[in-house]
Amino acid sequence: MLTIQQYDQWFALAGYLLILLFFFIFIAKDFHKLSEIPKWEKTLVFLLFLLAIIAPFLIIPDDTEKILMRSGKITDTFVFILFYYIYRSRSFILQKIPAFFKLWYALSIFFFCDMIVTSVLLSGKYEFYKTLLPKLEILGINNFTFLSPINYIIKFIFLGLFFRDILKESIWKKAFQYLIWALMVFELVMVFGFKSYQAYDSVSSTVKNFFILFGSGLFLYRFYRTDSGNLHLQKNPYFWIGIGLFLPTLTEMFMEFVFTKLFHTDIDSFFKYYLYRNASQIIGFMLFIYGVWHAKYLKHLPKEY
Repeated sequence: MLTIQQYDQWFALAGYLLILLFFFIFIAKDFHKLSEIPKWEKTLVFLLFLLAIIAPFLIIPDDTEKILMRSGKITDTFVFILFYYIYRSRSFILQKIPAFFKLWYALSIFFFCDMIVTSVLLSGKYEFYKTLLPKLEILGINNFTFLSPINYIIKFIFLGLFFRDILKESIWKKAFQYLIWALMVFELVMVFGFKSYQAYDSVSSTVKNFFILFGSGLFLYRFYRTDSGNLHLQKNPYFWIGIGLFLPTLTEMFMEFVFTKLFHTDIDSFFKYYLYRNASQIIGFMLFIYGVWHAKYLKHLPKEY
């Protein structure tokens, strides 16, 4: 029987399910006709989207771990904000860098599902937790990091395609084509061989960071060596996307050296340092948004781009 105490739990879950129905399906159905959609329907989607963002914040955190979870949710919302701007500029982005669009579309779906799982179904305040936790413990899952391998796989695939397409030299195109498959196999081995989903996976995170630093470093080097024509640096989306990839990843790479040790020796310090990591991610999202805001200038770049 549904009690008053359980009502807010089902309400939060309903908010997520509604946003799934009216946002992702809504966009997919009217992908090329967004301007023709009535204003009341756009308003409905916006309100449901807002509900889905607010739902995880209805519980006030009472310890450091939950504060970290809350900051993570704030970081995750930037995925949706960024995707909104990418979708608005899709005609320019799909023409020049389609893999970048697909990356954030896939990450939007992933983080939406992650919000449902970690903020509703497995929240200690909700009744779902009592039912699902014992089943997860059978698999050795004791924390909320068990969905991370999916995040890594999405980034390996679509960032690999992005770097492959953006680097014009055939040798680098082939290198990233093979690298995508190698990283996919690596992550599957980590999941099924080493059960990386059972705890914080510093190995996959480090490999992911090296991969992004390598790709974005080549990307920025090519940007430096390529003539941008008369387009000012401030208006060049490639520059801001490259910096948005490189700087937060570099920050996370330095922190990665202490994350693993702290996770096993001082969990409170681990959570505090991870807050800095989330802050650097938000800065990266802002750089992405600024770059995407100028996506219309992609058509003014020389053919070498």
